[in-house]
Amino acid sequence: MTTYNKDTLTAIANVSPAELERIVREGDKYEGDASNKLICLRRNRPGDYYATVLSRFVAEKLFNAQAFANVNEKRRLLRLFTAVPQMGAARGWLFEAYAHNRFSSSSSTAAGITVYPLGPVPGASEKYRADFDSPITGLPFPLVHREVRVYNKPSDFLDNPATPTYHMPSAKNITGFDSFLITETEAYIF
Repeated sequence: MTTYNKDTLTAIANVSPAELERIVREGDKYEGDASNKLICLRRNRPGDYYATVLSRFVAEKLFNAQAFANVNEKRRLLRLFTAVPQMGAARGWLFEAYAHNRFSSSSSTAAGITVYPLGPVPGASEKYRADFDSPITGLPFPLVHREVRVYNKPSDFLDNPATPTYHMPSAKNITGFDSFLITETEAYIF
């Protein structure tokens, strides 16, 4: 496993956006070492293939690789995976990684994040949901580089919220919310 992990991380570090796109789009013709480390090419029947990312680990490492450091390259990677229906799980992994990256780092490109206010659920006084009929607004906080603090359970932050910090869960199945951001004046829950 040590050798396989090293080879996989090397393939991630060396892949270009163009090569990854070629692997996914031309899987039936692709010949190269990167495909068996990053992308699983599956054949349903002769002439009918599809590609999917190997694992959540590979997806997240790809997303954070130097080749995808630019926010536009990250979006290109997300669009590439959107084009392949079998990459549904990988799209979720990548979107989550994208959101964590956007909320914890600075960028000159603020587009791509839409904010909807919460509105009460009719007939349920203590429940709220996104109000998709209201006007959308820009982000209420700046996209700046923030320290990322990983928590194991939501109560981990009660004693010391570490302002301004982006809090990200270690588990992928936290109930109620995923990550949160505390600024000098407010808390944002995602």
